[in-house]
Amino acid sequence: MNKARTALLSAYRKDNRLSDFAHELVGLGWKLLASAGTKRFLDQRGIPSIDVADLVGPPILGHRVVTLDRGIYAAILARLNNSDDMAELERMRIDPIHLVYVDLYPLAQELASDSCTFDSIIEKVRNVGECDFVT
Repeated sequence: MNKARTALLSAYRKDNRLSDFAHELVGLGWKLLASAGTKRFLDQRGIPSIDVADLVGPPILGHRVVTLDRGIYAAILARLNNSDDMAELERMRIDPIHLVYVDLYPLAQELASDSCTFDSIIEKVRNVGECDFVT
């Protein structure tokens, strides 16, 4: 199993804050996992990351299901100071995720918009569901 600390990054707003943060993590020896759009953003800035889809398979249901995966949940929810949890991850060949960086889609902004439609709300809700874990 990988001994480097791992961060999962999934961001709606891809800006200098994200790239600066990711760059610092890599400089400290962290391994980065990223959702597809976030990975493209990082790649364009020369920041190495691994696409979550490479670990869990390609997105399904119109890209509504990407990081919703048992292995990702286990990697996030494992108690790092609990030997039973860590042994179980080891048996399952899952590296723990030590940090989750999410920047949620602007659902409240969409709801307040005059151009808000049922479909536009569903799109924002759908995308918020992709990144509902924060540790």
